[in-house]
Amino acid sequence: MKTFTIEEVIHVTLGIGAILLLAVTALTGCAQSPDARHSWQQVNAPQELDRFAYLDCVDKRVDMGPTYTHFNETEGQLLIGSHDPKQARGVVGVREIGGTLQFSVYQADAWQTKGSLVNAAYLCSRV
Repeated sequence: MKTFTIEEVIHVTLGIGAILLLAVTALTGCAQSPDARHSWQQVNAPQELDRFAYLDCVDKRVDMGPTYTHFNETEGQLLIGSHDPKQARGVVGVREIGGTLQFSVYQADAWQTKGSLVNAAYLCSRV
């Protein structure tokens, strides 16, 4: 039977403690941050989705309350729940830059709806 020195026991105990601390920290971070943010981009060929059709697709796939869309020359934004982006329960943005569409999405309390807005935004970008 092998005997262990006190240094070996301390080393193993500290290693296990560090792993547990990292796991608890990661889980605590998830619990304290119920919002979800995501962004990505995709090359936009002429036959692919434009920003108007993209936001219309997202709007049709999500049922989280009233929606409001805003467009300017190169950007579009879909707000859910409020005209004010700071009060909205969700915000989806799309921007055209040199033939590329850049997408972004923010969903408050995404854990309650299992990220339905994030999922819709991502799926519509792949149409």
